[in-house]
Amino acid sequence: AHTHTHTLLRGKSQRSYYKEIDIEAPAHVVWGVLTDLPHYGEWNPFTVSMQSSLEVGDKIHMRVHMSKWKMTIDQTETVREVTEPTPYSSEDNTHTQSGRLVWGCDMFGGVIKAQRVQTVRALSATHTRYTTELVTVGPLSQANEWMFGGSLKDGFEGVARGLKRRAEAM
Repeated sequence: AHTHTHTLLRGKSQRSYYKEIDIEAPAHVVWGVLTDLPHYGEWNPFTVSMQSSLEVGDKIHMRVHMSKWKMTIDQTETVREVTEPTPYSSEDNTHTQSGRLVWGCDMFGGVIKAQRVQTVRALSATHTRYTTELVTVGPLSQANEWMFGGSLKDGFEGVARGLKRRAEAM
């Protein structure tokens, strides 16, 4: 079981995209790849470039490949949370803190609110679970899903596979 971000965003016409993958690498390695923004284009087929200080409140500028439309779009959002994962403790895994990278935005004058949460959780000293979820709420969320849902699903699968390949190769 996992905690979805819908606990953070609530509203009518909510849509959610979710992907989870286990990676044979320590959490700090996975986190390092995830937060190494200048190298996103080397492993991430969905977010082909990323620029940000990763300071809460700062902007994050992305180029996102929308596979179903065969185009790449510019997207600017705001960093909402950056929490590094703590090292795995075999003595008491209940104190192992997941890393969280969260950003979001209001689109079309706030008609759609979106939030992306990526989580890195140590399962052992050498294994990590990565999850990514995007939740959108608002009266146009269904239209957004119709237009971009396929690309978002493909994109999240590509991010997870790319992150796994990159982290396991390090």
